[in-house]
Amino acid sequence: MSNLVELDWKGPFRYLEKGLEAVGDGPHWATAPDLKAIRNRPAIYLFCVDHPIHGHQALAYIGRSSRAGGRLDQHEEWLRREWTVSVYAAQCPKEHLEAVEGLLIYAHSPIYNGNGVGSPKAWNTLHVRNVGRFWGLFPDVLASHPWNI
Repeated sequence: MSNLVELDWKGPFRYLEKGLEAVGDGPHWATAPDLKAIRNRPAIYLFCVDHPIHGHQALAYIGRSSRAGGRLDQHEEWLRREWTVSVYAAQCPKEHLEAVEGLLIYAHSPIYNGNGVGSPKAWNTLHVRNVGRFWGLFPDVLASHPWNI
């Protein structure tokens, strides 16, 4: 039996001079209410950047925060050096934040993540289902997948 955590991703948001913003409205952009909904809640987030080696909107970083808005702002220094930054975020139950982040990093190998992933065996029966605007993540990520046995 798996421990299912469904992440309903919102995005993309842009990281601009004033910080994280919802820019535009319509089917391809997250709106200001989307940003407000995740800013003060536990969340998993990811950054996509235009990278000279990995290409257009490459998965650069996956992170977690018990209050997404404050944590996202802590990335400001390195984000300002990137060309184009898109941000996606999904609310996540606080008790699952660390495990979900670790499993997603392990499964997707973002460019700038390297530390703090932990042991794959620690995720046991975790099953992350990505819905909404989850960029290029796998729709389902299971700790019991063959690459993790």
